[in-house]
Amino acid sequence: MPAGTDKRLLWLGVAIAVALAAGVLGFASRADAYVYWANDFGDSIGRANLDGSGADQGFIDAATRPRGVAVDGAHIYWGNYSVTGGSIGRADLDGTHADPTFITHTTDPCGVAVDGRHIYWTNASADPPTIGRANLDGTKVRQGFLTGVGSPCGLAVDDAHIYWTDTGANGIGRAELNGTQVQGSFVSTAGSPCEVAVDNAHLYWDNELVPGATGTTIGRANLDGTGADQSFITGANRACGVAVDGERIYWGNINSGVPGEGTIGRANLDGSGVEQSFIAGASRPVGVAVDGGSPATSIFGLGKVIKHRRRGTATLVARVPQNGRLKLAGRGVRRAGRRVIGPAKRKLLVRARCRARRQLRRDGRARVRARIVYKASGGEREVRTKSLTLVKRS
Repeated sequence: MPAGTDKRLLWLGVAIAVALAAGVLGFASRADAYVYWANDFGDSIGRANLDGSGADQGFIDAATRPRGVAVDGAHIYWGNYSVTGGSIGRADLDGTHADPTFITHTTDPCGVAVDGRHIYWTNASADPPTIGRANLDGTKVRQGFLTGVGSPCGLAVDDAHIYWTDTGANGIGRAELNGTQVQGSFVSTAGSPCEVAVDNAHLYWDNELVPGATGTTIGRANLDGTGADQSFITGANRACGVAVDGERIYWGNINSGVPGEGTIGRANLDGSGVEQSFIAGASRPVGVAVDGGSPATSIFGLGKVIKHRRRGTATLVARVPQNGRLKLAGRGVRRAGRRVIGPAKRKLLVRARCRARRQLRRDGRARVRARIVYKASGGEREVRTKSLTLVKRS
């Protein structure tokens, strides 16, 4: 591919490698993205740039013993602990308009998660413990959305399932997004897991309390629960809080528990490049989240088309507001699809098939109509179409 084409494939000046030959969907810019954490002993939500700079331990100071934090394309959410109950707080992404009682009558909300339609939280001290759910605007609150969940703390959600840590049974639970098919011991863990995270391929969790161990570990397993590696990342110190994006995994190290002595750790998705003190100065960080950066948008749509004339293909840019699934099909277009992490921009490689492919080889041009289907986690399907001419030059 000519150097000029490579430059055009850079989105906002930053690119993640795109496997064009394999026809997969790539990741877009991570500029202006942030990592967040809950300072349990600081009554605040902290934030820093993804490179660790600009750390602000009091980014949101309207929290009360926060435990668990989540972020979507518009808001930050966290759980407030109280001996008399608890609540779910919410603020805008810039930290303004903080509402510490956005959802009330929770019971020790240790974990918080969010998808394209709902916010979820654990009622860890309820009798019996439950997982709650509400619409993103705070309506239709169901404190007992999921029951039979053991001793839940951390939460994660993708386009198919809800996952939670069971601190009493040393395991990860799972259920369908509609609350059915509850599996209390989907994955066994080495110790008492505090939080859980999920991406397109794996589950991650922190083994906060491992019997006989001097430190703690970050575990990982395939999405179907197989291939569990309890020591995927070692050297953590009382880890509680884990998050993942398209490039790295992040976790909170409580360490001594003394305010200001906690850290945020970081590693590459393959477990390499471990930095246990990537960000210092946290106060018992119980909950970590990471967002999608500047490409964030609340609307699904299509952007520019980039044609690759030497290959006879084209790249479509799709704006994805939330985690979900993208599928590419259409007249004369080879099918492709995968789970995606949002909010962000994602690239789809358009390749000709059948009659269009033969025409492209014969005439050097072929008209196709791409059909892109996006389904947010727990949301409705949205469809966009795009007619374009593929050009192949020798």
